[in-house]
Amino acid sequence: MKYHERMSSKDRVEKLYKGEELDRVPFFSNSTIYAGVLGRLKSEEFYLNQERSYEVQRLTLDLHNCDGNPAFDFPGYAGLFFGGEIKFKDNPHFGLPILKPFVKSLDDIDKLVMPNLNKNPHLKERINFLKILDKNGVSISITMGSPLEIAGNICDTRLLLKLFSKNTDKLHLLLKYATNYLKQLGDITIEMFGVDKCSCSANFPIDSLISPKLFEMYSLPYFYEIYEYFKKKGVKSYSLHLCGNHNKKLNYFKEMNLPEKTFISLDEKIDLEFADSILGDKYILGGNVSTSILMSGSPSEVYNASRNIITKNKFRDGGFVLMPSCTLPPYTPPLNVFAMYRACEDFGRY
Repeated sequence: MKYHERMSSKDRVEKLYKGEELDRVPFFSNSTIYAGVLGRLKSEEFYLNQERSYEVQRLTLDLHNCDGNPAFDFPGYAGLFFGGEIKFKDNPHFGLPILKPFVKSLDDIDKLVMPNLNKNPHLKERINFLKILDKNGVSISITMGSPLEIAGNICDTRLLLKLFSKNTDKLHLLLKYATNYLKQLGDITIEMFGVDKCSCSANFPIDSLISPKLFEMYSLPYFYEIYEYFKKKGVKSYSLHLCGNHNKKLNYFKEMNLPEKTFISLDEKIDLEFADSILGDKYILGGNVSTSILMSGSPSEVYNASRNIITKNKFRDGGFVLMPSCTLPPYTPPLNVFAMYRACEDFGRY
């Protein structure tokens, strides 16, 4: 059965953040890379041609009745500012960029120089995309990292993780470079578009690989520093994606005391009801249809998984969004994406 949408996507999302009555559960698809595949773009074109990237993302969102917006999603991007190299490979299909970070040894850390982002040619990729968003009335996102994720763009990830057991002074140095990079990038964005148009977002994939104790000692203080920095700048809207298993770190995110209606999306390794019991109803939660089911399951399996998540969470006081547990896999069958939306129609109505 096809339902008539009583609200536009824009109105639905605005009312979600205001805590007002909705027509149905919102649906975000996280379909950045998937859109590139659907639009038959080569990876280099998707990441470096901002007009085409925006176009295929917008069309894909419209095709699947998604409530989100196009986004600048360029894996390894920060590494380019620190001397890293990226290769684009389509063998024969669309492939993620392959980052060769500058730091591959301890000695390389001492060779790092803090870049002047305004003078770096790679800045234009992000700024050009943000200008397109601004032209189309979409909020401008400032990345807050996480700092550890940015450090993983600067340094080989295996070496980075080894620094936690020894050479912690080198780890701190990398995190300071990452923090300064994020502040500088945010300052440029605010100066160009104005703080009232900006929101902040952060992703925590590498943070999921370390213990709560190490997270508290090393990653968290730098994230706090960035959050306080942009809060003082006047940024009022925030979103976090907890990528991977953060079940034992949820209390840290609660204690961050982020603004009411901060949007927190959850990996499938984090149970939504458990997260709700820790984080409370202050925040909007999003999630968390398994990307494995989306990639390899049937439409009916995706539909049933989405139904179960919706029926358990649609009435939570803080607000809820149905979405994949992470970035939508690029070769997800389109009928599986439609199955998520159809579940929102069938079970997400208020």
